[in-house]
Amino acid sequence: MAIPSSAQMERRICPRYRFTGDRLCSIVVNGVSNSQGRVHDVSRDGLMLECDIALQPGARVEVAIDWWGTGSLELNASGQAVRTEGRFAAVKILESKFQVKAKAE
Repeated sequence: MAIPSSAQMERRICPRYRFTGDRLCSIVVNGVSNSQGRVHDVSRDGLMLECDIALQPGARVEVAIDWWGTGSLELNASGQAVRTEGRFAAVKILESKFQVKAKAE
């Protein structure tokens, strides 16, 4: 799935923010936790994932993203794959929350 050009992005209601570097995440698909992936970008309503497995449109997806890459803040989001192409999936976010992770002692 090609990353949208700026002309295509103009029709979006919510701005999309790209992550720099590798932003790894754990992915639960249809209740089964067995996948890893990379988050390419995120908005208030959706995100673009590159998964180690191919997702099907309509799949229920839960994602845990290490927000700053430090392990101290995690974004937990759940939603539905709305478009897929190979290992890429556009996910509509239906529910999300940030969680502060306790420091290991």
